[in-house]
Amino acid sequence: MEYTATISRLPDSDLEALEDYIDRQDLDPDQMKVFQALLTGYGAAWDALEEDVD
Repeated sequence: MEYTATISRLPDSDLEALEDYIDRQDLDPDQMKVFQALLTGYGAAWDALEEDVD
């Protein structure tokens, strides 16, 4: 049996909502850096994938 999975980039509005949510949390500066790095990496990874497809 074969399965196929499709993934897609989250809409910018969802990412902005996530960033707003993270900003409202009581996080120390190191935790904030980790979340910002994850969000930056997410965007960079999708940009690279989209460039590779084009």
